[in-house]
Amino acid sequence: RAASLLHAGRAAEARPLLEALCQRQLADAEAWCLLGTALGLLGQHERCADCCQRAIALRPRYPEAHNSLGNALAALGRLPEAEAAYRAALKLNERYAEAHLNLAQILRRQGRAADAETQYRKFLRLTPDSVPAHFQLGLTRTAQGRPAEAEVALRAALRLKPDYPE
Repeated sequence: RAASLLHAGRAAEARPLLEALCQRQLADAEAWCLLGTALGLLGQHERCADCCQRAIALRPRYPEAHNSLGNALAALGRLPEAEAAYRAALKLNERYAEAHLNLAQILRRQGRAADAETQYRKFLRLTPDSVPAHFQLGLTRTAQGRPAEAEVALRAALRLKPDYPE
């Protein structure tokens, strides 16, 4: 029930259920990761990171926990640590599209446009219909002084969603 609430965007309702579950099942990595996700959605990023680290300690080969840890660290402004967490998730599952996108955004925030572009392209190979990713790729290419290539990415976004305001 808690996972359903969380996936429905009702993190505040899911949190107490997940907290109770974690107290009953201390070794349940998925419960700790879900609790971390709920806390992150509620803006409690330090607690989110703690829960994700607990999940990783219980199950080191859990890419979703590494990705969620990256999200918490990114929200805390700890970009190099967030990058490491996303890379750990991708080492465990190179087809984890969300981790590619998150890594791209962190690299872009660090001013590493070429590296970000590589990750956006990997994400788009896995999720070719992502309008925001095409848009972000266009912005990244613009920042690199490559307007013609930026136009290609931006036109791809517009082909997918002609009324995309950005």
